[in-house]
Amino acid sequence: LYVLIFFFQAEDGIRDVERSRGLGDVYKRQVHGDSIDMEKKSYRPISNSILEAVGNTPLIRLNKIPKEEGVECEILVKCEFMNPTGSHKDRMAQNIFEEAEKAGKLKPGGTIIEATGGNTGLSLSFVAALRGYKSVIVATSHTSQEKVDLMKGYGADIIKAKNTLFKGPDGLLALSQRIHESIPDSYLTLQFENMAGPLAHYNTTGEELFEQTGGKIDYFFMAMGTGSTISGTGKKLKEKIPSVKVIGCDPVGSLISQPDGKGTYVPVKTEGVGLNFVPNTCDKKVVDDWMRFTDKDAFITTRRLMKDEGIMCGGSGGGILWSAMEFAKKNKLTKDHRLVVILPDTGRNYLTKIINNEWMFEYGFITEAEYRKLTMEDSMMPEKRSGDDIPLKDCACAEIKVLKLDSTIQELSLIHIS
Repeated sequence: LYVLIFFFQAEDGIRDVERSRGLGDVYKRQVHGDSIDMEKKSYRPISNSILEAVGNTPLIRLNKIPKEEGVECEILVKCEFMNPTGSHKDRMAQNIFEEAEKAGKLKPGGTIIEATGGNTGLSLSFVAALRGYKSVIVATSHTSQEKVDLMKGYGADIIKAKNTLFKGPDGLLALSQRIHESIPDSYLTLQFENMAGPLAHYNTTGEELFEQTGGKIDYFFMAMGTGSTISGTGKKLKEKIPSVKVIGCDPVGSLISQPDGKGTYVPVKTEGVGLNFVPNTCDKKVVDDWMRFTDKDAFITTRRLMKDEGIMCGGSGGGILWSAMEFAKKNKLTKDHRLVVILPDTGRNYLTKIINNEWMFEYGFITEAEYRKLTMEDSMMPEKRSGDDIPLKDCACAEIKVLKLDSTIQELSLIHIS
């Protein structure tokens, strides 16, 4: 008897040690009343740099929103906002620097220049700071103040343009070129042409999704900015899963989803998407079908994600999820189908915009009744706005004045031309 007692006590002791070390123990947790086996995962080892934390983002199953919308299929969201700067652009930025350094296009202590809606500039200035480069970022008029402040925090010089147009003689790309010509040892990263972008997602995002899902993906949804994510990831997924369908999500008013890339461009409030041209980094042959969303579709869904699923993403993520759910309803997808949605960036970049009730009311995305219910106030209502802060017809261009001191930019100011 004593021998048996000793044996069982010893066995329990060994199990306790195994649990403390995390050696193959299987834990139970309760989610919505269902018991789920979760094998304990290994922790990341010590990283030599924050750059090693780029990628390997979580894939989360949505629960409440699909059910409320009557969507039967499984929807998984790839949380790219958990990259170091809060967006999927960290993947592209890291690869852009690596490829440029290999090709000898970047000189030590040089300056990178980029035109951006914000996230690319944020990621590039982040990587530039770590690799010892300067950065000059040309941002659109709609780039959130949060993004501007964060880029400044990484040491970037910011030029906030008077419009949202990238292409054309008065666009941000032309402005970036003029800055490049005025700064010695500078390098234009050119996110809309640089194939290091799609390659980054082909090598990382596509591989991650395949491994995370065990190769079970029926539909993949992503919005179009540069098109790098959908092009690179879509290409890899189609190689690994021939049956997968890639669905492009584009805001109403963008020319990317137009068959010939032509038409009437209408600026949108959703940052990072909606262009007046089709970038070279966008491989439309990868896309099997298109869904189009409005700013209101995107922003209302973004706020629902935060409230109902606890997921704080940016406006484009809301637009992509709205598109996925509408696609599922339209095509009567069943519980046997799995949809994967990219959530490109964090909602923390939009605390003064999408997350802000006053801003949502001022631009007509929520009604007065909705605003009063949200704020529980009967005080004076905010002044309503319409359209752009600056009328499009007055956004012809901006001439740049560059003041230099010791070969570095001390001030970059824009002189608006009416």
